[in-house]
Amino acid sequence: MAFDGAFLSCLRAELQDTLRDARIDKIHQPSREELVLSLRRRNGAEKLYISARANSPRIHFTAVPLENPAQPPMFCMLLRKRMTGGRLAAIRQPGLERALYLDFDCVNELGDIVRLTLAVEIMEYGAAIRSLWVHHDGVWTDAVLGYDTLREYEENDGYLGACIGRVGNRIGGAAFTLNGKVRPDRALCKAV
Repeated sequence: MAFDGAFLSCLRAELQDTLRDARIDKIHQPSREELVLSLRRRNGAEKLYISARANSPRIHFTAVPLENPAQPPMFCMLLRKRMTGGRLAAIRQPGLERALYLDFDCVNELGDIVRLTLAVEIMEYGAAIRSLWVHHDGVWTDAVLGYDTLREYEENDGYLGACIGRVGNRIGGAAFTLNGKVRPDRALCKAV
């Protein structure tokens, strides 16, 4: 089943109903691409799994125990500092976009209630990062150069937002075509 905007809209409604007024109890980051929010509510608790894996981007409830690293990553520690104890105020989805915005009312260092938003964007197009939003001084900034729609990724070959995996530049016998001539990969280094 495709993880399109309509499906995400139904999922958003289910998440909103189930997690109404839930509070963040714990935050875990089992791997670089995964985040688990343990949320407690009046009649129980839920674990919300968020995956940014290239082959399976998704957000859903989970009961599967995931092994966490001995030392939590810095991103996880930042989320714990800012969001632990925060109350889920809303889950928003603009139109039928494949993006969810989880709004949490949290308490900052001064004891003031502030609204923090965790943005989750789902894109099933290889390992392309469409956006990574940074919030600073009340302004959201996109830190990734990318296209606005999936159609633009399909129509253009600029490789914007492309992820280079662990085999990048390590494929034996690889070659590329330049000006109609096939060249081995080592020639690229000499040409540049």
